[in-house]
Amino acid sequence: MNHEDAEDIASEAMAKVWQQWDRIKVMKSAEGYLFTTAYNSQRSLRRRMKSGLKALGTWRARAAGAPDPWTTSETRLILVPYLRALPVTQRKALVLTEWVGLSQDEVAGVLGVTRGTVAVLRGRAKTRIKELWEKPDE
Repeated sequence: MNHEDAEDIASEAMAKVWQQWDRIKVMKSAEGYLFTTAYNSQRSLRRRMKSGLKALGTWRARAAGAPDPWTTSETRLILVPYLRALPVTQRKALVLTEWVGLSQDEVAGVLGVTRGTVAVLRGRAKTRIKELWEKPDE
């Protein structure tokens, strides 16, 4: 974790507290609430980073000695323009699960979302690619 992460955590905690200020200002220790919010945000970020590093290590282990997945199939090359048309999170979820071979749990750790969100992102990405494939003039 670096200085920028700490600033992000502090800003995020302040924003969360500000959004709930009417409820928080009557508490005995609003400062304590702010500290706890920042502390929990920091713990959450560390968990996401740890999960992401584990997933990256798994991917590297799988990819050791394997050919580059981006160049092994003409189909993948054909799909690149369709992938670029997707929102970034949908594209990441689809590529990490389908091409890189990470599990939904691993992708959830990398993206900092739940396993269910990964499934939804993948489904939406596949649906959109199918729509674009069937109607290429959009």
